[in-house]
Amino acid sequence: MVSFRSILVVWFLTITSADGNQLEVFSNVSTLVDASNRFEVEARAMDATKEGDDDGTDVCTGTGCILPCLWWVAVLYFFWAQAEVCDEFFVPTIEVISDQFKIPEDVAGSTIMALGCNGPELFLNTIAIFNPSDIGIGAVIGGEVFNILILIGCALLATPASYMPLKVAKFSFTRDCLFYAYSIGLLWVVLGDGVITWWDGLLLLGSGAIYSTTVTMSQTMRRKCSKKTPAQDMVAPLQEGEECDQEKAVAAADQISKGKQGPSEGTWMSVRVQHDNRLLDRNRQWDERFIKLGARGLIIDTEVRKGHGSRTARGIVFDNSDGHYHHAGVVNQPGDDPEGVVASFTEDSAGQGQPDIVIDKKSEIIPARDFVSCIPPTTPSGTVFELQVVQRDATFGKLVRLEVDAKTPEMCERWASAIMKCMQDDIRAGLEHFDPSFSRQPSFQRQGSFQPSSFTQNSSCCKTALMEWLDWLRFPVRSLLKATIPDVHKPQKRRLWPVAFAMSMVWLAIFAFGVIEICDELHKHFGISTQILGFTVAAVGTSFPNVISCIAVSKQGRTGMAIANALGANIQNVFLALALPWTIQAFANGGSFALKCDGLVASVMWMFGTLALMCIIILAARCRMPRWAGASFLVIYCVYLTTQLGSEITHCQSWPIGC
Repeated sequence: MVSFRSILVVWFLTITSADGNQLEVFSNVSTLVDASNRFEVEARAMDATKEGDDDGTDVCTGTGCILPCLWWVAVLYFFWAQAEVCDEFFVPTIEVISDQFKIPEDVAGSTIMALGCNGPELFLNTIAIFNPSDIGIGAVIGGEVFNILILIGCALLATPASYMPLKVAKFSFTRDCLFYAYSIGLLWVVLGDGVITWWDGLLLLGSGAIYSTTVTMSQTMRRKCSKKTPAQDMVAPLQEGEECDQEKAVAAADQISKGKQGPSEGTWMSVRVQHDNRLLDRNRQWDERFIKLGARGLIIDTEVRKGHGSRTARGIVFDNSDGHYHHAGVVNQPGDDPEGVVASFTEDSAGQGQPDIVIDKKSEIIPARDFVSCIPPTTPSGTVFELQVVQRDATFGKLVRLEVDAKTPEMCERWASAIMKCMQDDIRAGLEHFDPSFSRQPSFQRQGSFQPSSFTQNSSCCKTALMEWLDWLRFPVRSLLKATIPDVHKPQKRRLWPVAFAMSMVWLAIFAFGVIEICDELHKHFGISTQILGFTVAAVGTSFPNVISCIAVSKQGRTGMAIANALGANIQNVFLALALPWTIQAFANGGSFALKCDGLVASVMWMFGTLALMCIIILAARCRMPRWAGASFLVIYCVYLTTQLGSEITHCQSWPIGC
């Protein structure tokens, strides 16, 4: 019988071999499997003849640790595979489901989108029902600390200076902190006796339902608690403490409803951003923005107008440089124009007889060279088209999808045609400046899959080589996923969302099983307890992909959204990722089951301590988060890792106190 270890050995030898040797590797698969199985048999025989540890571990030493070290590479690979399934397939499928059944955005964000956001943690704990392990609960508890300290810390450090110290939305932040504190306290109570009952599971699930209901009703509650009228809350420009009158709100709403301007004059349209990230896409909302199309790209106004939803969800941030509220960037940081694109807008518009384009210093600019594709609606009556663009601040050329609602089919057709013409003109201009003597020419890729390496012509050779190796290593998983899961990003395949949903769950379960099996191997070879592996390796592995995306959106000014989503994900980790598997396991075991809680109590205290620290800093700074808080969070996480590893080495849960 071929073991799980044998399969992984063959897989990794295959993907890490050179191009010319792949056929040889495949032709000798049976030999590799037989060798791996013989190695396992011999290892078990040696274990049987010598005295081992009480927990069955066989700690490697010296050169014997070289091959077992590949398990560290394998576990990181499987964590990435989980994130790939969630970001590229599971979350987009859930979004299609919410659109198909017309579920409101705030309801979907706090209910079914939580399923995609917390997918890896949920499936790690679900697999633990059939394959008992501490990895799942360790990933949740360790991930809670990681999200607060690392994710929020990095987001604060990446925020532009004009938005710092970051002004926090009082209502939504207070709501999330209260529910997070409640979830920590409830988890403490549930873990207190070391036994999980069906009642404990239902209590956690019920608390999750209360949280989702509260989030759904937050807008209504906010309006009732506020002294302003609904229209006064979202009229631009807003200064700190400034009141706005009803006439401005009505005038802004009237301009939005008309929508008769063309692309060159500017049009009020609804925009929704898709980052293909399970954390950032958790609470996507439509927002009204005034957009112009020049000869060289898009100009998006950042002034705040009448709209629905909280400022955090809409990406509205307070700018300390001018004392106004502004929209944060959709793709790029507002006012960022390092290549002088604004001048080209004005010159080209004047040369072509177009109206003068007045560009505010806070406007967001998306150059035409960053357009990847424009997908018109699939039906003649459709009003929504999709524009795929490159996020220029991202290190590896992140692709961002913009859904734009032009209000009417005629306006949608005008905009889609104008954008495609702008893309063609940009390609033609690039070809006219083509220099055959220049060895590295810019790549103009429009349709099809996006390759980040094509936009790194000014990057170093090392970065290009790294991208090529990453593409090669990711090929096995991506090819399997694309062959088995319908891509609901394509309009013609959105009707296959039931298949995409089911297959996404299947692959998440497979990769979760692989993570648990590999962590068992790490425990066996290195003597590290699965609990510590959960608190550290699993927590970082499931949450680290979110850090990169949060840094990218924080550079645009959407730090408040990243913080709110991190807190919301922590709450749903307890109320969903732990509660649902625990409830199923309790009913399957006659109403209750025992849970090993050694070390969990101290980690729960770390959860409460990090929340208390964040609240103290915000209260001391008068509802703001200073930049130094981000650096402090990173240092504290290093202390957390030190205490966890110290307690593992000394076998003292209270290390360094009382040991």
